[in-house]
Amino acid sequence: MHPYMFIDFAMWLSPDFKVICIEWIYDHLIDLRNQVGDEYKELSSTIKLHLKPTNVEVYTDEIKMINKLVFGAELKEPRQTANTDQLKMLQILQKADIKLIAE
Repeated sequence: MHPYMFIDFAMWLSPDFKVICIEWIYDHLIDLRNQVGDEYKELSSTIKLHLKPTNVEVYTDEIKMINKLVFGAELKEPRQTANTDQLKMLQILQKADIKLIAE
């Protein structure tokens, strides 16, 4: 049985296991994605406040740089498909970028 089908079957057999899976997915992926998104907004606000950019390239250059460090390339919307480790790295880099720009 394919591992995806096995997990689906196991969730069908055990509602308790299904709840554990759903809570893990929410807590570790959805919530982390939301945090990274909030920090992206904070990064944009920090750039606006401290760098006072005259064009949108300042924002996109910062995000491209972070994405390249995490994903190894400039991908279209990589954050939507990022795994837990990539999301954690995004979080660390965005926080560091916010701090550096603010200083």
